[in-house]
Amino acid sequence: MKQAGILFLILLLFTSSVSADVNLTETKEFDDAVLTICSDNKCNNPESVFVLNRDKIFAKLIDPYAANVSAVLINPREQEESVDFHDGLAYVMAPVSGDYELKVSLSKDRFAPRIMKTKFSVLEKIPVITKTQLCNNDGVCNEGETYQNCPQDCSEEKDGLWLYIVLILLVIAAIVVIVLVFVRRKKREPEQPVQMPAAQGYYPQQRKFDSSQYRRLR
Repeated sequence: MKQAGILFLILLLFTSSVSADVNLTETKEFDDAVLTICSDNKCNNPESVFVLNRDKIFAKLIDPYAANVSAVLINPREQEESVDFHDGLAYVMAPVSGDYELKVSLSKDRFAPRIMKTKFSVLEKIPVITKTQLCNNDGVCNEGETYQNCPQDCSEEKDGLWLYIVLILLVIAAIVVIVLVFVRRKKREPEQPVQMPAAQGYYPQQRKFDSSQYRRLR
């Protein structure tokens, strides 16, 4: 009897372990399921921001597993509303502005359950985008200010002033280079000695003595 009881326990443990292994190997995941939010029923371009009373909101579920689907929408007031999918598409009602969250649960035999979540926002109106104010009206054309965005501080001449400065600097640099080249060439040329004319002696003309004049004086 004892041997029979031991064999029964061994057989029971073996069958339970085998069944557990079978269950583990047969459990699958909804890896290829995809949930998107968009403004048209084709959902070619997923979106996350919509405008109240202007945009329609659709939820598209790609489910190649034909799972059991249940979905709820959590509105800005933290209230849950059921959402029905038909052929993988659902029309989402968002009557007030705020942040919404859609939760979709997938279940099927031999599959691990999965909950998919996605969030989107509904704006009351289209936001107006204004340009950043760069002009401070201080009479000085500061960095970032141009004639287009700040004509009070900048003029067309000031916008092109840097071009004139660059041109002037280039001209000055060219002149300096020319002067340096000329000076170097001048230094390399050998100096020719100056030939002075030979000094000519100056001899005063001697007056000849006339003896006849001497005799007359006597």
